[in-house]
Amino acid sequence: MPEIYFGDIDYYIAKDNVGAYKHFNILAENWKNIIIGDIRKFYIPGNHYSQYKESQTQKF
Repeated sequence: MPEIYFGDIDYYIAKDNVGAYKHFNILAENWKNIIIGDIRKFYIPGNHYSQYKESQTQKF
């Protein structure tokens, strides 16, 4: 059982995810049970893998 997390979470979600990655939003729903704070969702262009390209990472 995970311990309770005290604090807010910034969750960055790629808009174009496919395969298993398109279901990662479900994780955020499960996190609500173990955090004392807010989950802020930010939708970003691209998919899970394109986020690691230098041109994308500089946007953060």
